Amino acid sequence: MKKSYLYGGIIGGIAVVVLGGFGIASLTGGSVGGPLDAKVTAANAVIINDIDESKRYVELDVKVNNKTSQSIKFDSKAFKLKNTKTNETTDMESSIVSDSIKVMSYGASVSPKSSAKEIVVFDLGKQSSLKNYELLIDSRDSNYKDQKQVEVKLSDVKLKDTTDKPAKALGAYISTIFEGKEALMYDKFVANDKSDDQKEFNKDAIAWMESNMFSNRSLEADAGNKLVQKLQAKNDKEAKVEYKVIEATPTTAEIEVTPTTASLQDSSDMIYDIIDAAIDSDSTSDMSYDQIETGAMNLFVDKFDDVLKEVKMKKDSYPEKIKLTNVDGKWKIDTTTDAYKSLSKKFMGSDY
Repeated sequence: MKKSYLYGGIIGGIAVVVLGGFGIASLTGGSVGGPLDAKVTAANAVIINDIDESKRYVELDVKVNNKTSQSIKFDSKAFKLKNTKTNETTDMESSIVSDSIKVMSYGASVSPKSSAKEIVVFDLGKQSSLKNYELLIDSRDSNYKDQKQVEVKLSDVKLKDTTDKPAKALGAYISTIFEGKEALMYDKFVANDKSDDQKEFNKDAIAWMESNMFSNRSLEADAGNKLVQKLQAKNDKEAKVEYKVIEATPTTAEIEVTPTTASLQDSSDMIYDIIDAAIDSDSTSDMSYDQIETGAMNLFVDKFDDVLKEVKMKKDSYPEKIKLTNVDGKWKIDTTTDAYKSLSKKFMGSDY
C-alpha cells in the first residue's frame, strides 16, 4: 500500500494556549493595585480546521494569576507574541472557532485574588521554536482602564510538535487491520486492541462477501478467512491511501482518508459464473443441493486468485473523516462512526 500525507491545507500557523509554568513576569501599581503573574507551561503545535481551512498553529498553555483586589479583563488584542530579534509583534487569532481547542473569548476576565487558564492562538508561519519570542499580555481593570503589560520570556519553553503522530497511527492501523500486514508502528502509535479489531474486520468482511458476492449463501469459516486473506494481500500490494489531517491537537485528531482499493462489485458476474458452473457440474451427483453449493463455494476459494487478477482498483469519490483520541500517549481510532464503517467496507471489496 502506498501512502501520502497532507497536513491540513496551509501548513504554517502557530496556535498558542496560555496556562502556567516556565516564563514568569510581574507588574505592580496603578489602579490594579498589586502584582500580576503569568506563567507558560507548555507549547504544542496543533492543526485547527477553521472555516473549512486547516492550518498549523502553536498552542501555548498559559496561566494568569491576578493578585490584585480588582478584576482584570482582556480584549481581543490582549495577547501578542514579540520576536525579540526583530521587535515585530504578532496578534493572537481571536476569530478561531474549534471544537478541539477552546480559544479565549473576547472580554475574558480574571477575578480578584484568583487565577485563570486561557487558550490563545497565534499564526507564526513555520516556526519550530519559540527561543526568540516572548509573550506580551496587556491587562486592564474592570472598567477597561489603566492598562498594564506583562512580559513572559519563552526562551525556555520547548515547542512540541506531534501533529504527524495521528496519521502515522491511522496508517499503521489500516495496514494491520484492513490489509492484514504487521505494521511495525502499530504497537508504538495505536491504542486499539489489535486482536479484537482484526477479528471484527474479518467477521464483517465475510458477512459482506456472503451478502454481496454469494447471494446470501453462507461461507464455511475456513473458506471465508482464506478469501479475506487473499483480498487483503491484493490491497496490501496495490492499494493507495491518501491522508489529510483536518485537525490535530495533543488529545484529539480528525483525518480525511481517501483510499484506492480493490472493487469486487464489478466482478460479481464473473464470481456468479464460477460458482454456478461448479454447482451445475455436480448437479447429477448423490449429494444434497446444500452440499453441492458448499462444495462449489469452497472450490471458488481456489479460483479467487484468478478473479483478483481481473479486479480493478478504484479511488473513493467520497473521503471519510476518521476521528482519533489520545489514550496514554497512543492514538485510538474511533470504530463506532459511520465514516469508519464506510472506510472499512472499501477494504472488503465495496466501492460505495
